[in-house]
Amino acid sequence: MVAEFTILGRLTKDPDTNYTAAGQTVTKLSIAVNNSYKGKDETSFFTVTVFGRSAENASQYLSKGKQVFISGEMKQNTWTGNDGAKNTKYEFLARKVVFIGAGNSPVAGRTAAATKDDDFVPEIDDNDIPF
Repeated sequence: MVAEFTILGRLTKDPDTNYTAAGQTVTKLSIAVNNSYKGKDETSFFTVTVFGRSAENASQYLSKGKQVFISGEMKQNTWTGNDGAKNTKYEFLARKVVFIGAGNSPVAGRTAAATKDDDFVPEIDDNDIPF
């Protein structure tokens, strides 16, 4: 079973880009999401993996502190460690990455993989977000 996810947050560090043996670009994004609930602030951290052209664009145009909206697929990996304890890790694989407030870059307000005008996603201001 595959779960869907959506994350709106800020990069905690610059994108980490590598390449597979076949030459495919793979970029890892470290993202912080701030939540406020009943007067308590809490921050959650996620590592999201982006592939291909989206990974190239993310690597080129994103940097620490930039805000992004990401949606994709979440997988749960469970294993038993050497000590017999059950371990769980969640893997986040991006399908769509939207750069928000990326300044004057040619992809501000666009999806990372967008190449046509009909793929345009309007820029979102912090004040437009309900949380």
